[in-house]
Amino acid sequence: GANTYSNAALGLPDDVYSTLLVDRDEVWLGTVSSGVVRVNWTGFTTWEAADKVPLTRVHALQQEGSAVIVVNGDWEISRFDGRGFHAGRRLPVPIGSVYTWRSEVAHFDAETGWWALTNDGLWAFGGGRSRSLRRAPRHYGARDGLIGHPAVMYRDSRGRLWVGTRGPVGSGLWWWDPQTDRFVSVTPADGLPAMSAPSAFAEDRRGQLWIGTYESGLARYRDGRFSMFTPADGAPGGMVTALLVDHAGRLWIGTNHDGLTRVDAPTAASP
Repeated sequence: GANTYSNAALGLPDDVYSTLLVDRDEVWLGTVSSGVVRVNWTGFTTWEAADKVPLTRVHALQQEGSAVIVVNGDWEISRFDGRGFHAGRRLPVPIGSVYTWRSEVAHFDAETGWWALTNDGLWAFGGGRSRSLRRAPRHYGARDGLIGHPAVMYRDSRGRLWVGTRGPVGSGLWWWDPQTDRFVSVTPADGLPAMSAPSAFAEDRRGQLWIGTYESGLARYRDGRFSMFTPADGAPGGMVTALLVDHAGRLWIGTNHDGLTRVDAPTAASP
């Protein structure tokens, strides 16, 4: 069954949440206007400031090594020290760059370091930590094969780095080829409909990559090819806003139209 509680009764400060991270036995929630909320078995804890500087809109909650980090505001990065969030530094993106709606804004990858997702492409800063960023970041755009506005990134267990883009010029899925230092487009010939803008990623226990999209529903990358799942297959309708594989291997799908869906056997040929 499901229980519904009011935010006020639980001590939750916000009605709108932008991101979620599972860290051991705790859940972290990023809010649009009230900072970061940590949920554990003893209750909720809310942080609204980092070093007495307000945590503005939270775009992404990620892990940099063993640390929980938050990307908020205008490419600002704050780090949790066990008691509170402390402001680190801002990714030095060029003046005039902006991020798209629902973008994670900045992404940390354990192998390649920090990336900024902007309306004019990707900026790679390198560095194993945000305190050791390259002074001259590498820019990736149309000349490197990447079309559209980067909004989400994900590295799978096989080491492939994926990028989802949105925009009036192009929306789609790309992967970075480190051998050529270029991005390769996923096309309809691979099984993914044209102009499918990714919104969320997750990987199941079989190593299958699940991708939620804005317009095309749910996709699964299995044995080198993409398959689409629609309401006719039992998948939810609307935009996929979040994907999560839990400790039992089940896939959870959050949407903006059909609520929350759980897939108990995502590794099956026909879930």
